[in-house]
Amino acid sequence: MDVLNRLQSHPLFAGLAPEALAEAARAGTAVTFGPGDSCLRGSDAGEVFGVLISGKLEVSQAGEDGGREVLGEISPGECFGEMSLLTGNPSGADVTAVMESEAIVFPEEAIGPILAGDIGAVRFLTRLMQSRLSPRGSRAAAPRPAQLHYSLGDSSAMRVLSLSCRRDALRFSYYDTSSEQARADGRVNGLGGEAASISCHGPKGASQGAV
Repeated sequence: MDVLNRLQSHPLFAGLAPEALAEAARAGTAVTFGPGDSCLRGSDAGEVFGVLISGKLEVSQAGEDGGREVLGEISPGECFGEMSLLTGNPSGADVTAVMESEAIVFPEEAIGPILAGDIGAVRFLTRLMQSRLSPRGSRAAAPRPAQLHYSLGDSSAMRVLSLSCRRDALRFSYYDTSSEQARADGRVNGLGGEAASISCHGPKGASQGAV
């Protein structure tokens, strides 16, 4: 499978700079799941993020009667693991292959910083999570790639803090899904050193100073 070609045609990755897209392609691995194989465990916290290429996945969780409660299905072009990727918390739902399925799978620590640096990717994932948490429909059903430009409607706004951490620097953005723009963003340089500094741009303008 040509991972780079698959990613550049997907809405989540389409807006990435060429260097970031190439880095994402290097981080991704093409995986084939057999029927019944586990793709993601609900107890895992931010370990795996994937994009389904072919086949079908089922999302489920333990029911009150001890059985499995099916929450929805994931079809080709849709993502899984976005909730843990964004929050760092377990999703609480298991993702299992219904039939032989192909996916591009990424370690969270590799793909997280790449996507966090692109406002379009963060917006895509935030709205995807909002859609799946909405009580108006299935918590697990994702919008198809061809139907990305939808309104949040009467869904309550969510606030998301996006962090991209490097060895000696940290980039952050604070989003409100009721708006198309970040409410605040900035960067901390020189982490771990005596000359660490922070620069930030928010509603009141730009500011900078020592940490």
